Amino acid sequence: MTKKLQNEIKVNPQMRENLERLIELFLKMSFIGFDELQMNEREEVVSLFGENLKYSVGNFEKRLNILEEKIQSLEKKL
Repeated sequence: MTKKLQNEIKVNPQMRENLERLIELFLKMSFIGFDELQMNEREEVVSLFGENLKYSVGNFEKRLNILEEKIQSLEKKL
C-alpha cells in the first residue's frame, strides 16, 4: 500500500513536459558536454532553464505571500 504525500507539489502538464525535456537535455549534456549539443538543443536548454527559474521564483513569491498573510493574521489575533 502506498501512502499519499501530504506535501505533494502539483505541476501543470505543460510545466511537467518542460521539466522532463530539461532533464533529458541536462542528462545528455552531462554525458557529451554543452559544447557538443546541437545549436537548437543549446537554445532549448537555456530557454527551459529560464522558464523553470521564472516558475520557481513565482512559486516562491506566492508561498512567501501566503506566509506573510498568515503571520499578519496571527499578529491581529494577539
